Amino acid sequence: QPAPYWRGRGVGGSSSVNGQIAIRPPMEDFTDWVALGCDGWSPEDVLPYFARIEDDEDFGGGPHHGRGGPTPIHRTPQDRWGSVDTALFSSARAAGFEWAPDVNTPGATGVSPYPINSRDGRRVSVNDAYLEKARDLENLTVRGDALVDRVVLEGGRATGVRVAVGGTSVTEHADTVVLSAGVVHTPGILMRSGIGPARHLESL
Repeated sequence: QPAPYWRGRGVGGSSSVNGQIAIRPPMEDFTDWVALGCDGWSPEDVLPYFARIEDDEDFGGGPHHGRGGPTPIHRTPQDRWGSVDTALFSSARAAGFEWAPDVNTPGATGVSPYPINSRDGRRVSVNDAYLEKARDLENLTVRGDALVDRVVLEGGRATGVRVAVGGTSVTEHADTVVLSAGVVHTPGILMRSGIGPARHLESL
């Protein structure tokens, strides 16, 4: 049944409104992508980038994790868990689930504390981690109230985007186009651009 899928519409996207849970996708998903022909997206390809964004205070020095990245990661120590956390942990362990101290270790399974993207009690969104530091750059323009409709393609190459601004359609051109509209909106923009499942697009 259809259900609401809450997400953030603003600078930083859903990382500005979510539960500050910094859990990576399962590495098995990337293995599946490569099997479907998506070269360059294997677990070995993406893991260095997941590590690079992190400043993981618990596992930053270990494999598959990073220190000094823009996104702080920590886990609430067990002695600071609330009663609900403790009860869930005890129930899961009693049901036979193993303890997995780091859910972001490739292949991890069991009951884990979730990683949190905050520092000193304050959320660190994608905006905070990346954009705020770059706001004074001369080659950066942040435009609000602009909705990307589609990627402009010329000869099979992305050369810009078509944007709805104040009820008017505007085309912005660029040497390099990076589409990062989240898991919900990226597929829609790509399909409106003619990129996606051929049979579905032809039906439209």
